Parts: sequence; structure tokens; C-alpha cells
Amino acid sequence: MQETPSLQDNYRVLELLRSIDKFKPFSEDDLQALLRLGRLRKFDADEIIIREGEDDSWIYFLLTGSAAVMKHQKRVRTFNRSGDIFGEMSILDGQPRSATIRATKVTLLLGVDGSLINSKYKENNLAFCYTLYR
Repeated sequence: MQETPSLQDNYRVLELLRSIDKFKPFSEDDLQALLRLGRLRKFDADEIIIREGEDDSWIYFLLTGSAAVMKHQKRVRTFNRSGDIFGEMSILDGQPRSATIRATKVTLLLGVDGSLINSKYKENNLAFCYTLYR
């Protein structure tokens, strides 16, 4: 996995987010707050993004590529649309990861540490939760 530092003021990523339907309700300030929390993560084909049973708080937004959800080594779903969200369940229910997610080709994600949402950007919680529950 390759990761960028902070995305604040990254206009290329900002434009990409604006083009994704799930981010249309976000204001400019909401998107900037998300970028301050986020990291671009690039995964190669067959690289594990999330491992079943692990504890972590990262939520991922698919920008390009695709990822397979594996439960007991069986594919149960594929994420392949820009804006697809995964990893949010462990934030919502506080449980370890319930499945493994593996990139099926080179995949670019916006990763956000969900534990920072409540602690740093309380004013952006409504827009963020709206996106997760949509």
C-alpha cells in the first residue's frame, strides 16, 4: 500500500470527490474537513485492504478500481463504483472487522480514520453520517 500525507488543499482529490454523487450534499467546508482527516491509499491487485477480525477505525471511499469482500474466503460482494463506502461497520458497531476486503485490481481509496470524526470535527458529523447512511 502506498499512502499520501494530508490531503488538505489537494484540488485534484477535491474535484474527484465533487464528481461522486454521495458527496454532492457536502459543502465546500465539509469536503475540506474530510480531506484534512483523509489519506489517499493506493493498493495493488490482490493486496488486502481490511483483514477480518482486526480492530481498526478506518473508513474507505472507493475512488478508482475495485475491491472484493471475502467472508470465510468466499467472495460475497464487490465494490466497483466511485463513492462506494466500506469499513464503516466497525465504527458503527464497535466490533472487529467482519470480513476481509482485497483489491481486485489497482485501487485508489480515500481513507478516513473514523475515530477522528467525533473528536476533531463535530460540526461535520451530520454531513458525514448522512453519507454513511444513504
